[in-house]
Amino acid sequence: DANGCTATTDVTLTEPDPLTIEAGPNQTVYYGYAPAECATIEWSGQGGGVPPYVITWDDGGAQAHEVCPGLYTTDYVVTITDLNNCVETDTVTICVIDVRCGNKLDKVEICHVPDGDPLNTQTLCVGYNAVATHLANGDMLAACGTDHSCPPAVIPKNTLTTQTDKTSGLKVYPNPFNTNTTIEFTAELSGYGTVKVFNNLGQQIAVLYNDQITIGNTKRVQFDASEFTSGVYLVTFQVEDQIITRKIILEK
Repeated sequence: DANGCTATTDVTLTEPDPLTIEAGPNQTVYYGYAPAECATIEWSGQGGGVPPYVITWDDGGAQAHEVCPGLYTTDYVVTITDLNNCVETDTVTICVIDVRCGNKLDKVEICHVPDGDPLNTQTLCVGYNAVATHLANGDMLAACGTDHSCPPAVIPKNTLTTQTDKTSGLKVYPNPFNTNTTIEFTAELSGYGTVKVFNNLGQQIAVLYNDQITIGNTKRVQFDASEFTSGVYLVTFQVEDQIITRKIILEK
């Protein structure tokens, strides 16, 4: 003050943790085959900020609801707003693979995996009513070589080929199996490799390996199927532009 007297005091400003919300994992659906055209999305992980929250999907759906994006890959955005009007968002992508085929687009494209000869996969265009039987026997929706991941990997056109064991090896033992099995793979091509598992709808359910691999290198991974139901599944081993498959049977 005017007399040179001084006084001090402290004040601490606090703020809540950042808002959080999760829209869930990306998913792949298949346009042209009704049982696989839709997916269920669900938000979770709400927290931070100052409750209570207002949480909404941009399509107006409930916390968990079914979405059918049609022919085009679609993003769905969930928004959380807290008492202070702070906002956070998250996005889930539903990727669409068009499996229609035939002159009238009234048939369904599948990848046929011959029993006992899984390396000789064939792309077929089958009648709608025959699809369920094909899937039950281990075939997959969409053409052979289709990337079912969401978003799909960027692969140059016309480079994806199915190879025999002359270029790479894939063994599964035991097969059939109960709960767990070992997947052994060897590459004669150096590059980026993946081992993935798909269900009979062509949906990716597991990524068991996702790394560089060198020529002649043999690796082994375990597939724990304890959370999955009995049935036919497909394992793919891909190195760069080369891919082979194995049909595996889960019997609980």
